Amino acid sequence: MSKSIIDQIFDHLRTIKQRSESSLKRNDWPAYRQAVADYGALRHECMTPVTEVHRVDVEGIPCEWLVPSNATEDARLLYIHGGAWMAGGLASHRGLASRIAEASGIPTLTLDYRLAPENPFPAGLEDCLSIYGWMLENGPHRSDPCGRAFIAGDSAGGNLTLASLLALKELPEIMPDAAVVLSPATNFNASGGSCESRRDRDPVIDHGRSAGFRKLYYPGHKPQEPLISPLYGDLTGLPPLLIQVGDAETLLDDSIHF
Repeated sequence: MSKSIIDQIFDHLRTIKQRSESSLKRNDWPAYRQAVADYGALRHECMTPVTEVHRVDVEGIPCEWLVPSNATEDARLLYIHGGAWMAGGLASHRGLASRIAEASGIPTLTLDYRLAPENPFPAGLEDCLSIYGWMLENGPHRSDPCGRAFIAGDSAGGNLTLASLLALKELPEIMPDAAVVLSPATNFNASGGSCESRRDRDPVIDHGRSAGFRKLYYPGHKPQEPLISPLYGDLTGLPPLLIQVGDAETLLDDSIHF
């Protein structure tokens, strides 16, 4: 009897998890980044975009517009990819972001923000803020202000989404109308009970084994700084948020506490 698609997915994720953990032990960043890039490789169609793709460089930062067939004229979405702040990019999340664009009808802008450990905090966050400000004045086909703006991201990208919201409170840029985060990392102290209670169930993240490399993201900073761990920030004035997280995830309590 052949395995169900769910079993195949979990087997694939566990294999990627083993590869990524092995490469982290060796500080082999190219191997780690390739492992993250292969998350969607179980089914090729998951990696294939369902929208138009337009490449654009913004002040040296590679970006892509993912433009759906039913694109609205006045709204734009900035999507920030995950990958533990040290991996991921345009290619790894193109399929996911394009499906979000097609489902929502909103032109979606993705970016290759600078990655740690070569470019630690706040480099990636600065890139996200810079591209968000550019998006407010530039659409996929012309330079003009947008009517509605949104930010979304997964995992480390969810962390950067929330950190961007906190940072925007202190900047002149317009706050987005809403934000969406998928399995966001909100607390670098990893104090939530699910870090241990879901450790054997989560096929992707093991907080115990990844604690050391996470510190490479913020050398010289404390983990409780709000732009590193948004859980410690002042959430007053943030726009409406949709937070999605699975019950089997070690990041479950990060989302609940936030």
